[in-house]
Amino acid sequence: MTVLDPSMIGRPVRAAAYAIIGMGMIGAADNVMPEVARHIGIAQFHFTRSAMALALVPLAFAVAGVRFRIVNIWGVIGRSSLLTLGMVIYFACVGFLPVAQVLAGVFTAPLWIMLATRLEGGRIEPVGGALIFLGFLGCLAVVQPQPGAMGWLALGPLLAGFFYGMGGKVTRRWTAEEDPWVLVATYLAMIGALGGLALLVFDPAHDDYLTRGWAPMPAHVVFYCALQAAVALVAVALLTKAYQIAAPAFVGAFEYTVLIVAAGVGYLAWGHGLNGLSAIGIAMILASGAALAWWGDRA
Repeated sequence: MTVLDPSMIGRPVRAAAYAIIGMGMIGAADNVMPEVARHIGIAQFHFTRSAMALALVPLAFAVAGVRFRIVNIWGVIGRSSLLTLGMVIYFACVGFLPVAQVLAGVFTAPLWIMLATRLEGGRIEPVGGALIFLGFLGCLAVVQPQPGAMGWLALGPLLAGFFYGMGGKVTRRWTAEEDPWVLVATYLAMIGALGGLALLVFDPAHDDYLTRGWAPMPAHVVFYCALQAAVALVAVALLTKAYQIAAPAFVGAFEYTVLIVAAGVGYLAWGHGLNGLSAIGIAMILASGAALAWWGDRA
């Protein structure tokens, strides 16, 4: 008779809790971006957030017992570059669009990964492909890209999803031996440096979120940037822990929690409601994610 280890019984529950809390933090915190965009530009936001987060990195490294060591420098730079491009586009979009709508576009990442795998000559399981395509249709239902003065902006989340997906695709191939904290610190340094360089070029007199230079920050905007910095570290730590103690397919299903939280907080904070098509789209994304997790564990 096999004796069960009590600590093993709670692992899936703890992993689910870590993923839900981590993604919930992201969905809630990113809803401050419309207010941030009213006062400072995207370059100043990235520079400030990264500076605040990197100031906490030594403490995080000490608590985690990690030392900064890069095994494959070009792999880390390549992966961080893809993620930086995706997140620059993502944060550009959340300054104008509801966070839930932008996140829905980011969740097209599995489709881009599937297409890249197919182009590389890899085999796509029909069931997995169908579920990913269902999620993609759900994303389109939420994003609802359409022509018009700002219609092009709705395509931004899909582009963010592409770069985010490519960053995820190369993570194991290029950075399998890297510590997750090192990858987080490298990404924050790269996106912060990009923001700093942009500040040298952008005009402070501009009041446009995408091209504004350095501007005075009200106290509540400083707090929002500090909140974003803390979430960038804590949420990633929680998600990393979840992936360490449970199967990736299982954890991935709970990442879709971010859509529900983002939509709920967006409605309460800004009155960003969902129309019927958007609600159906989120349901399709959630169903696709849950089915992929269930199927992936058995594939």
